[in-house]
Formats: sequence, structure tokens, C-alpha cells
Amino acid sequence: MDYLIVDDENLILADEARTLQTVVGDDGQVHTADNYLDAIDIAREIRPYVVFLDVDMPEMNGLDLSRKIVEISPDSNIVFVTGYQKYGLDAWKTEASAFLLKPATKQDFQEALSKLRKPISKDVEAVPKLEFRCFGNFEIFYEGKPLLFKRRYCKEFIAYLIDKHGASVTTDELRAIIWGEEEDSDAKKSYIRTLASDIRRSLALCDAKDIFFNNHGTYSLDTSKIFCDLYEYEAGRLPKEYFHGEYMNQYGWAEETCAMLMRDM
Repeated sequence: MDYLIVDDENLILADEARTLQTVVGDDGQVHTADNYLDAIDIAREIRPYVVFLDVDMPEMNGLDLSRKIVEISPDSNIVFVTGYQKYGLDAWKTEASAFLLKPATKQDFQEALSKLRKPISKDVEAVPKLEFRCFGNFEIFYEGKPLLFKRRYCKEFIAYLIDKHGASVTTDELRAIIWGEEEDSDAKKSYIRTLASDIRRSLALCDAKDIFFNNHGTYSLDTSKIFCDLYEYEAGRLPKEYFHGEYMNQYGWAEETCAMLMRDM
């Protein structure tokens, strides 16, 4: 079970992390963040069971950050921890499970965990997580770990489909993107089909084979079933500051999309 504590004061952050760890013991892992950007990144990666949020923080306060985190991870429970009682009313207007005053004690954490709005049911298995990250280098994660493929071009194949937002892509277009060749090549076309088979097998292991389509020599993804930081950003569910001018860094063809994102900033 993963827990996240967010506070811009590092001494308080460390103290709360130690206290919470004694409460959850070996059954839980406590993560920390001292700014909203790191908090969003961690929430996206681990989908925390409970997030303990300071309210009074610079750049983005805890109330606004809680809404961002719930958009990313709807099943996360939110608990506010603050030194100011004046924030209590605003905090309770959210979907917070509890509101703690600093300094939060071991008993405070125990009581908060005992009245969560979204407790985990032991009868329900966790849903596998498949995530696509475009900012920085392109990566694919399954349950928080990098998804591995048999052939190295498989990841670039998927990256290009992600970049196309679900539009169908022909075999010839993929061949030109991956190898940069203008001349037609039957061998390369055949290899595209081999890559597609490898992709399908890898996605099947993640219970996600239904997101990948091959129809008469064209390929596409069902973006409605995909969690991708690019799509979240474009939909306004991530702050503008999340994009730092880096997009699929390892692929030269991605520079055009990166330039468009820069213009939109």
C-alpha cells in the first residue's frame, strides 16, 4: 500500500513520514514530496491509497492540488494536515476523508486512516495500470515498472501511434518514421508486421490487447482506454508548468509536436 505526504517544510515532512510509517508498518510505503509538481508525478506513478496534504503551500495550495490528484488518481483518499484552523471549512468542502492539525500525532494518523471515504475492499482485486509518458523520454509503464518488448523498435512504433492521437497510420508511414528511408522495401514492411505481433503479445500480458488495432495494413490505438500524460495535459488536467519543453526526446520526428506544445505555452 502506497501513501504520499506533501508539505513544503522539509522538517515537518520528514517527521510526518516517520510517524505515518510507524502506523502503517511493513504493509505500507510512505512517499514524500515538497512541491506540487513532484506530488503530481508521484501520484501518477503510484496512485497512492492516501495522500496527506499541507494546505498552505506556495504556487499551488493543498486544496487545488487535491483536485489535481483526484483527477489523476480517483481512488486516492485525501487527508489535509495544516497548522491553521481557518482552512478547515474549505477543506471539508472537498472530498477529504479527514482534517488534521499540526503537529499530527500517531493517534491522529490512526484516526484518519480509520475513516477513509474510499477504503479498499478485500474482495476487489487491484486494476492493472498501464501508463504512457511522453514528456522527457517516451516510456511505457505497467504497474509502475517499465514495459519490455522483444524488439527495440516496438516502443517507437507505439510512441508514434500515441503522437497521432488515435489516427490510423499506414505501414509505409511507420517504415519511413522508424528507418527514415524513402525507397519502398518489402522486407521492412514485413518487419513492421513482426513488430505489431510483438506489441500485441506484450499488451496481452497487461490485459490491454484491446487498445491496439491493425486493419488492412494500418495501425492505431484506442486512446479512450489509454492513460497518457500528453492527453491529460492537453485536456487541462495537468498544470501548464508540467511541460518543461521536452517531449519524446529520443525520437527526432517528435520535434514537431514539441514545437507545437511550446507555442501553446
